[in-house]
Amino acid sequence: MTYPAAARLAIIERIDLVIPAGMITDLRIPPLSITTGTPDPEWTDVPQSRRLPIPQLPVDPRTARSLRRHRRLAPWSPWVTLVAVVTLVLQFALFLRAGSGTVLFFPAVAIVVALWSVLERRGLPARLPHRTRSGDLRIPDVPVEVAGVWVEQNPGVLATGEPEPPAHSRRFYAFWAAGLLTAATALFLLIANNGREDAVLLLMLVPTLFFFGLWAAARTLPRPSGAPARTFPPGAL
Repeated sequence: MTYPAAARLAIIERIDLVIPAGMITDLRIPPLSITTGTPDPEWTDVPQSRRLPIPQLPVDPRTARSLRRHRRLAPWSPWVTLVAVVTLVLQFALFLRAGSGTVLFFPAVAIVVALWSVLERRGLPARLPHRTRSGDLRIPDVPVEVAGVWVEQNPGVLATGEPEPPAHSRRFYAFWAAGLLTAATALFLLIANNGREDAVLLLMLVPTLFFFGLWAAARTLPRPSGAPARTFPPGAL
């Protein structure tokens, strides 16, 4: 894809910052937005900062508003998920007992949960600052120029284009991929040959198992390393 000359000027190269755990509380943070690179940013908490000693970070005003909304809604998300799971379990039990059910009810619950997730994360960067398994603070997708200022003012902070290591080993993901794909296949064959009209299971459970099996399988593939990412417009992380 090509962009007009004016648009190309707005393309920003981005890179990840990795702050060692021992430096998190003593950072010298430059007053430049980590989302757009502009001066005079708004300083705001990141989602984990109430539980961990992560300082406020400078972001653009739009992202700051989205982060504040996310902090208000995030405590309610586990309850929304719990209600959705309990509702689905009860409906599934009634379905098995009666041998019939309302097919449209299951997608309705999924749609409600999806809409809540969209509302909670609307306007947020695709990847948020977070603590790694080793305890370091990783700030993803920082404009390269801003990352350079961070590194200059904080010796020991790293700017890297290498992808973050996965949370678990490849063997872990391979095990779950094999199990989920096998379960999806076995369940499909069972439902297809048991003589019952289990449309809800076929439409919801089997594809879900298959999708997560593919996701786990994808995590076993080598992760490419490369140069800083390029994004347009500036606020799109």
